[in-house]
Amino acid sequence: MQTDHRHRPARCADAAALARHLRDSRADTLATFAAYQQALPELQVPQRAELNPPLWELGHIGWFQEYWIARNDQRALGCQANPDIARPPGVRSGADNLYHSSRVAHDTRWSLPLPNAADTCADLHTQLAQTLALLADTPNSHADLYFFRLALVHEDMHHEAALYMAQSLGLPICDPRWQTPRLPQTIAPQLQVPATRWQLGTPTDTAHFCFDNELGACEQALAPYDIDSAVVSWAQYLEFVEAGGYSQSQWWSPDGQRWLASHAAPCPRYLRREGGAWQQWRHGQWTALPLDAPACHLSY
Repeated sequence: MQTDHRHRPARCADAAALARHLRDSRADTLATFAAYQQALPELQVPQRAELNPPLWELGHIGWFQEYWIARNDQRALGCQANPDIARPPGVRSGADNLYHSSRVAHDTRWSLPLPNAADTCADLHTQLAQTLALLADTPNSHADLYFFRLALVHEDMHHEAALYMAQSLGLPICDPRWQTPRLPQTIAPQLQVPATRWQLGTPTDTAHFCFDNELGACEQALAPYDIDSAVVSWAQYLEFVEAGGYSQSQWWSPDGQRWLASHAAPCPRYLRREGGAWQQWRHGQWTALPLDAPACHLSY
């Protein structure tokens, strides 16, 4: 196992590694936002449950970091800090009324008086500088670093959200580091798993970062079961599609049957057959579907 701080997972990174991770994460955030500006000059997206306005997302990321670090006098207490402690003003006056996701209803985010992109980026620059200055004087204890780790995983989470929103909107935005795995051409054998006990969740005395809903470990008894040793490939899934599986109700749950009755589609909307070959809608264009890749974006 590597012991150099550069190889430690972000959830247990020390201050030096966190500083680098926070800079890298902010570079990801700004690069993806710049791609949104190019693809959507007006930065307008439909008001839907799975989307947020890109400009709101950007401001929220910086606000969240500042709210829990620079403006949080109890940050050294880690997860024992009082989340409702009074906070001094931030970089932008009134930002809590714009970006506090627990208080600002989702559907109102399209009509908020948000600062423009240049001012929002300037705020993020100042907020990150504050964070890094405080981090430089922070001891390498779990409690002291808790909110810095929280800010990091929160920003990474929103970068992921920006990418899935782009895919949902059909925008030509992706992360160049994405690599589609390839699966063996042969059918993988099933594994027989004996009855066992499994620890669900994380102990409260853990020394690495966890979200609050990950805490509270408990043991679960698992009965014996069989499971495939590899995920389903597109080639395997398309056998079901080509055999008419989307029109045969016996393969569908009651909820699935209701969906079929209202859609009457032979396959998911992001797949099509063109000239005898399967294609997928990805990053704003139709591309060849790699049949040896894992089937994805299939609802339960």
